Amino acid sequence: MPNFRVAINALSIVNRSGTGRVVEGLLDGLSLLESPQFQYDVLLPKPYPVKQTWSAAAHLSCYSIGPSSTIARIAWEQTVLPLWVRHKKCSVLHSPAFIAPVYGLGKVRSVVTIHDLTFLKFPETIRFGRKTYFHWAVLSSMEKSHLLLTDCESVRNELICLGIPCEKIFSLPLGVDERFFSVSPEEISRVRAKYSLPESYCLTVGTVEPRKNLKTILAAFRSISDVPPLVIAGRLGWKYDSVFSEIKHGDVPFLDYVDDADLPALYAGASLYLAPSLYEGFGLTVLEAMAAGCPVIASDIPAHRETGADYIQYLPPADSVSWASAISSFFNPQSAIPNSPSPSRARQFSWRQHAINFERIILNHAFPGDSL
Repeated sequence: MPNFRVAINALSIVNRSGTGRVVEGLLDGLSLLESPQFQYDVLLPKPYPVKQTWSAAAHLSCYSIGPSSTIARIAWEQTVLPLWVRHKKCSVLHSPAFIAPVYGLGKVRSVVTIHDLTFLKFPETIRFGRKTYFHWAVLSSMEKSHLLLTDCESVRNELICLGIPCEKIFSLPLGVDERFFSVSPEEISRVRAKYSLPESYCLTVGTVEPRKNLKTILAAFRSISDVPPLVIAGRLGWKYDSVFSEIKHGDVPFLDYVDDADLPALYAGASLYLAPSLYEGFGLTVLEAMAAGCPVIASDIPAHRETGADYIQYLPPADSVSWASAISSFFNPQSAIPNSPSPSRARQFSWRQHAINFERIILNHAFPGDSL
């Protein structure tokens, strides 16, 4: 194994509705590697528990030293983190949540994952303070980085359109955990009882915020009948007031944040999964639904196309009439809509393969001209 140390800033792991789940997946994948290429120093926030599989992997060293609050983390990442990485004599710092230290890394190579460009493409859907910070921090991180990683080719192409050299950007598709593929009937019954769910329901999972486009499917369900109810799972994010008032007014079951342990059964128990987002960096919930054997209707955006391929049905994201028609047709016994469960497609994505590809990219491209 080459004598190079790679630091991973895993402080965003506390964000369980987004980047945190991706960070956890990467660590899970790395812990499964039999012949790792690097030694890894993983920085975790102090309250976060270290998984036994991580601590058992000789090539992973976990340090619970970082702050957990957002404000403290922002300051810590830009001041203390570069000093810590240099002190540990790391060759690479991987920042898996958009932002890396802008100054102070010295000779340490910076590898940053850019999951999406929402702050540039849909700025009206983001709070002002977050948008302002992202404009400085993300753009600066991209400029200073040696490599950029994206979750799909469509975001890679968006970065190229910003003028970033294509040879600096690599697409690294996400994975899905094995537990989504094997959900027992007993587990489905337990989760159904825990959340007081009906025998049949339609499901959408994600943070309640404008980009998720919940208004389209709420309008669709208002115009149709004789279909299972819509269930929404996801924490309240930002600019959600108008959407949340519609949810309450329409008496739509809202589960708020769902425990990670319950997600596979939540998907598996659903009759139909709906993903109406205006924009995504990767269709992770679509992938999880497919793994659990749940049919999917998704918005016709590039990230969903890359994830679902020809296995799911696509609709214009803002056309509530088309969504209403598709949902009604799906539950019509005479319907010929080709939307069957597709775990075989989801099998093409795993966190182990994600980790293998991560190491390959670092090994081949983070050290131009260096001898490993």
